[in-house]
Amino acid sequence: MDDPPAPAAPTIVHGDFRLGNVMLAADPPARLVAVLDWELATIGDPLRDVGYLLATYAVPGEPPHALTEMSAATLADGYPSHAELAARYAAATGTEVSNVDWYTAMALWKLAVLFEYQRRRVADGIGDAYYFRPGLVEGFLAAARPLTTGANL
Repeated sequence: MDDPPAPAAPTIVHGDFRLGNVMLAADPPARLVAVLDWELATIGDPLRDVGYLLATYAVPGEPPHALTEMSAATLADGYPSHAELAARYAAATGTEVSNVDWYTAMALWKLAVLFEYQRRRVADGIGDAYYFRPGLVEGFLAAARPLTTGANL
């Protein structure tokens, strides 16, 4: 994988920005009305949130992992692809997103580390048995692998 990209101008970042942490309006048109769970918020590169969103957002044709299994609704017709989401972000903010795969791979590695930590805790008799489910960590690493080959950088 290439060296890290130069960071974008720092902003407030959520730290866990994904569909499971947003609230949508009940009535049309579709729109976001709240972003929940700000306890991981900090100041940093906004593309970290974009990469995390993409890492946790299911799209057709990609093998699911633990978090995309939870956002399988986005597999239905009408939901944007990863590239479309990144392009919308770029258009709305003026931020360069050509290196978004780097941020997405970083988010997937972060998730692999967090899930491995939780798996080890369960092995020691602490924590939620869900994390001991075979293949969770490997799913994140497998999702990151194509992003690190250079083909998508």
